[in-house]
Amino acid sequence: MALAPTVTAGARPAEIPVASVSGYPNKPLRLIVPFAAGGSTDLVARVLAQVLTQRLGQPVIVENRAGAGGMIGLEAVANSAPDGYTLLVGSSSNISIASQLYRSTPVDVRTDLQPVAALTQVPLLLAVNAGSAHGNLRQLVDEARRNPGHLTYASPGQGSSHHLAAVAFENQAGVQLIHVPYRGSGPAIADLLGDRVNLAFVDPAAAAPQVKAGKLRTLAVTGERRQAQFPDIPTFAELGVAGMDINPWNDIFVPAATPPAIVRYLNAEVRRALQQHDLVDRLAHLSIQTASGDGSEEFAAFVREDAAHMARWIRAGNIRVD
Repeated sequence: MALAPTVTAGARPAEIPVASVSGYPNKPLRLIVPFAAGGSTDLVARVLAQVLTQRLGQPVIVENRAGAGGMIGLEAVANSAPDGYTLLVGSSSNISIASQLYRSTPVDVRTDLQPVAALTQVPLLLAVNAGSAHGNLRQLVDEARRNPGHLTYASPGQGSSHHLAAVAFENQAGVQLIHVPYRGSGPAIADLLGDRVNLAFVDPAAAAPQVKAGKLRTLAVTGERRQAQFPDIPTFAELGVAGMDINPWNDIFVPAATPPAIVRYLNAEVRRALQQHDLVDRLAHLSIQTASGDGSEEFAAFVREDAAHMARWIRAGNIRVD
């Protein structure tokens, strides 16, 4: 699957067409986060809101609308006036994944929401306890093949990106593992630290303190390239496991009937915001890559492609949550 392009600090800015809408915006904008405050999506939203407030000349107010796997926030945006004043910070978990896990949802992301612009992507690290006998990916794969269904892995929840990454790993590496779902990344990492599970796919930001303290060992990273924060951790592809391109993302959406001129304007402003070095640096410190380059039409194509990509692993893992 083609991933949304990303940029790093110092990269040359892409040229962005000038876009404007007469009289817009002339009042504060709401930036809806469909999760509780303090998580990675909330962090991205608050950093972006500061920059957009400066660029747009109007306050951009972050509003957390958590619950129902993110669907409460999605529904709030889908049912709001399509005037460009209510924006959603969507994620792969509630756009590409949740819509395919549940038999019925209050929001059809394909028809009720309009993609505006890509924001970020976050790779996932395959981690084990520092005391684990698995010193590298080959040792882990060899044991998993010798003892199918013996090794356990933690995830922050059934159907999470981390869960799907593990399903992809099972399929691509030819191993069989036991899934132990938790309610969030914190408890999952706690049990990995306590050696109550054998491995987990984890966010770099959540795992970094434990990795640096020598309490977790990271064996590989998803995506196409190594991460600046963890330059010594090889990609799965480098280690002979192809197809591990599951990278959770955050992107901007608006109600489906929002005028195309406003969508193009917001796309241009978000892309310019993502080229500001202070924003790039703040997120890169957490191994969060900022996206760049795509207009709203190209970005919409990426969202459709990512949903199809996630559907493959949902089917492979026979995953349902209702």
